[in-house]
Amino acid sequence: MHYRVTARTLELVGHLRCFIDSVRPLIDRASPAARHEWAIFQSTWPSDEQLGQETLAISDSALDAIHAKARRFREILQSLAPVSADAPRVSDHRSIGGDQPPLLADWPPSASTSGSPEASAV
Repeated sequence: MHYRVTARTLELVGHLRCFIDSVRPLIDRASPAARHEWAIFQSTWPSDEQLGQETLAISDSALDAIHAKARRFREILQSLAPVSADAPRVSDHRSIGGDQPPLLADWPPSASTSGSPEASAV
């Protein structure tokens, strides 16, 4: 199933890209397994090319789940060691991702999450 690229889709992907900037100075402190997990996780996010199309194979609700997992990943990395004052920070965006993000062990989203029908489904 494919889903229309909406303003909400673009907003969610924009927030995900902010996570890249906020995780970059932290990822070197993580274990090799965590760095590998982040690389795999990040590779599932829509690319510019995919966003340029009218539809995506991922729903906004699945992007919400990805956002929550990315926020949780960043929080775990931030808890490992203090970050220097000049490191980029991203606000929490809790209104987008919810209050209790699932752990990354739940990745990739189940078929029920990524395949759920939405108003934007094509």
